[in-house]
Amino acid sequence: MIQRTVAYALVSGIAAFTCGATALANPQIEAGYTADIFVNGGGGIHDGVRVADLFEVIASKSWQAFGQEEGITFNLYAVHANGGAPTGDLFGDDQTVSGIETGFETTRVNEAWVQLAGARASFRAGLTQLNSEFDVLESANFFVNASHGMGLDIAQSGENGPIEFPFTGLAVRGDYAFTDNTKVRVILADAVPGDLDDPRRVAIGFDDEDGFLVVAEFERSGDWGKLLAGYWQYSEEFEAIGSPGLVDDGNAGGYVRGEVVVPTGGASGDLTIFGRLGLADGEFNKYDHYISGGLVRSGFWNARPDDAAGIAFTYGGVGDPAKRADDTLEDGELNIELSYAAQIAPRISLQPNIQYIINPAADSTIDDALALGVRLGVDLSF
Repeated sequence: MIQRTVAYALVSGIAAFTCGATALANPQIEAGYTADIFVNGGGGIHDGVRVADLFEVIASKSWQAFGQEEGITFNLYAVHANGGAPTGDLFGDDQTVSGIETGFETTRVNEAWVQLAGARASFRAGLTQLNSEFDVLESANFFVNASHGMGLDIAQSGENGPIEFPFTGLAVRGDYAFTDNTKVRVILADAVPGDLDDPRRVAIGFDDEDGFLVVAEFERSGDWGKLLAGYWQYSEEFEAIGSPGLVDDGNAGGYVRGEVVVPTGGASGDLTIFGRLGLADGEFNKYDHYISGGLVRSGFWNARPDDAAGIAFTYGGVGDPAKRADDTLEDGELNIELSYAAQIAPRISLQPNIQYIINPAADSTIDDALALGVRLGVDLSF
């Protein structure tokens, strides 16, 4: 059924195009390079230096259709990652100090989808990643730690995580805007993206035995900021933690997150405060609750109006089933990040960051770790 739905969406897009859709300007092409360099300042699992990098290219083409300027859109997103693993090799944490870490070298198509959009609703089908639209806050994405992108409660779920970099997958997504500021979106996605036996292999397709992941999200936004509320659930049964052979359904969770723009009293720049609370079923997931928050201040220095600074934390709380199954587990893992982003040239930025990890992986055998990092960002768009 899912395969037929995806195929229908692709055929519908092509049909609309061939029936008179008007092409807009040349395809839009964006490209960028990001490198995260980390030194272990103490603790963790190994001393040393690691570099994780990512080269990205996004090409999109739109056509006028359905009375909309961008009624039909095709999007292609390709990446190359060097496979550097600061978390895997140095720190041993679960929340991952770098959001671009893969642990293996890969070149792959991350997204390839078609979208049909009307005045209020849109429909998208193809290869995609969940965090491109769901569980996203711009202020939280300022930070380098991966857990500020998608929360740990959902990121840990499933046999190979949800459809997310580097394991994206097939999905169909619909959204509807009740007003300019109030929206809902729902996605039905492959529940087991990638290849469990060979992570370097790009595996695209649905397996009836894998089932699917459904995520629904409500969004309310305005000049004051943004509020998100989401719910996710897997269709298939999972083995319960600490109970080999016992399988059950109900692997699900939910989250609420938001950001608020705080008036700065006439001072230049913005101050944004954000937070997130997520829950997951502890019967199937190591962490059954997740909390994060922080603040970002931009434009505070007149001499460098494009710079920004922030401080944030993330905490994953271990569920009782996981602690009963493994007596080396602590109550949770806490990450505190201090970050400063400087635009050193029109297309180049540097972002020094310090992350202190308390109880990496909630493992009592791993010492607290100090991660000293810097992110290099280069805009290669043309």
